[in-house]
Amino acid sequence: MADDPGKVESVESKPFAVFPDSASFAARMDRAARSGLEEAAKSVGFPTVEELLAAAKGHRESSEKDKTMAQKAEEKASKYLKEKETAEARTKEALVKAAVTVQASALGIVDPDAAFTLMPKDRVTVNDQLEVIGVKEALAALLKEKPYLKGSGSTTTPTRGGSDFSGKEKPLTGVDMNAIIRRLAGKG
Repeated sequence: MADDPGKVESVESKPFAVFPDSASFAARMDRAARSGLEEAAKSVGFPTVEELLAAAKGHRESSEKDKTMAQKAEEKASKYLKEKETAEARTKEALVKAAVTVQASALGIVDPDAAFTLMPKDRVTVNDQLEVIGVKEALAALLKEKPYLKGSGSTTTPTRGGSDFSGKEKPLTGVDMNAIIRRLAGKG
């Protein structure tokens, strides 16, 4: 159609560039991509693409390092939180046991450990001031269910005490536990 002098060829039908082989075309595409990357690097303040890539790599490594440090800190905090919760639970249990022992004695319960194990613990709370609330009521409910935990009401006072480690026994003058302990320890 180029032979016909009256007909004008369309500009759109002609290629922009003609490459002798595919290697030439690939090289031109690489140069164009490189040029685009260099322009992008310069637009964000880096003189070369290599410097932009190095900065991106450094940022990624720093982020990974910070992430690792944050994960370690989170694991440590979680560990300490669990330890704190365990310590609080132990403290509250010890406070409740002590309160049960005191109240069990007042109510005439012969085995405070059994009372602690058997009592309904959902009725007992420890407030922020570490005051145990509800032990008396829980023990009273336990005694209604298991009256055998309460002693018979008759106690016998020992008439003779233990040994003072000299081989002879001393009579008790009363039921003073401190005096008994001192005597058994050899200090009374």
